[in-house]
Amino acid sequence: MNQKTILCVDDEINVLRSLKRLLRNEDYQLITANSGTEGLAVLAEQQVSVVISDQRMPEMTGTEFLSQVKEKYPECVRVVLSGYADAATILDSINKGAIYRFLTKPWNDEEIRITIRQCLRQHELLEENRNLTQEIKLQNAELSKLNQRLEDLVGKSTQSLHFSQEVLASIPIPVIGISAEGIIVLVNEAVDQMFPELRDIHLGSDIKDAFSNEIYVTVSDCLSGTKPVETDSLDVFGRQVLAHCKRLTNGEELRGCVLALEEKP
Repeated sequence: MNQKTILCVDDEINVLRSLKRLLRNEDYQLITANSGTEGLAVLAEQQVSVVISDQRMPEMTGTEFLSQVKEKYPECVRVVLSGYADAATILDSINKGAIYRFLTKPWNDEEIRITIRQCLRQHELLEENRNLTQEIKLQNAELSKLNQRLEDLVGKSTQSLHFSQEVLASIPIPVIGISAEGIIVLVNEAVDQMFPELRDIHLGSDIKDAFSNEIYVTVSDCLSGTKPVETDSLDVFGRQVLAHCKRLTNGEELRGCVLALEEKP
């Protein structure tokens, strides 16, 4: 883990020297600045985890300084150190600087150490949250791309399906699709045109209820695979037709069959 940096801002040199002596053995880098302007210059050039600022400084107060830090470096944890612990100063610092802690002068050495450790932990949490948020954004962007690809594929598949249905509907030979369970799932337009007697066929009907026993036996033999010949000569409403029945499988799984009726010349 990279060493963290603490920035202390105070216009009193003796205060900064005291903080350096107090924190010289801690496991982080301590840098100082004599004003808010100087502190902002440091922040512009160096990554800082925690800023501890005096409240009453010339030209720029601690509240004004930390307000700019909040705007430019929101993940930098901010602490006010002031010898004037009146309620108005505290409230103003909280509202404008979004401070994490308010410490008073003279300070308690152990309180300073504990507060800085807590601030460093808070900074780590903010960094983890930022990284997690960024990771979620990247994952969401990738998910959005995958969804778009899926929508494109579905769109293309739907177009292909519609086209296939149009082609099937326009074939001048009566075609009937039958599921593995013997249920009618497809009837093209040529069935109605060439065999008006079959116009009452409804999707979802059982093959044995829609056709003659002769056709039912042909389809049943086709589905079961007991009859190797895929073409039969049948009588359909007094007309001789060739019934072409083709089994449809997916590997070893039976999906159904297609029955095509061709009137003999």
